[in-house]
Amino acid sequence: MEQFVTKLGKTRAGDRTRIWIEGKRLTEHGFKVGDLFAKHWNEKHRELVLSKIHPRTTEMMKRETYGKVSGKGEKPIIDITGAKVQAAFGLYENVVVTYNVGSIRIELGTAIKVGRV
Repeated sequence: MEQFVTKLGKTRAGDRTRIWIEGKRLTEHGFKVGDLFAKHWNEKHRELVLSKIHPRTTEMMKRETYGKVSGKGEKPIIDITGAKVQAAFGLYENVVVTYNVGSIRIELGTAIKVGRV
């Protein structure tokens, strides 16, 4: 298990919060370009867990409940935006990302709130 604090980004239009994780840490924990992952939201605790899944699993899932690792070559990228990201993390500068083999937990942890407290 590895844990890091990462800064939240904004979409190019600047209107939505973005979670962007990439590179070696993903690869070391079993996520490579083309892999699929389920998004498990715990809105009460402002938490998102990404879990690797088999491609056939998506046949039973709604499109918004899973994602695909993008990137090129050996550099995987997970980029998550949308209303749920904005609702859960939009008031914060950063999140705590915990990497385990086959899963990633994104939560507030010791995150810093943006603006006035």
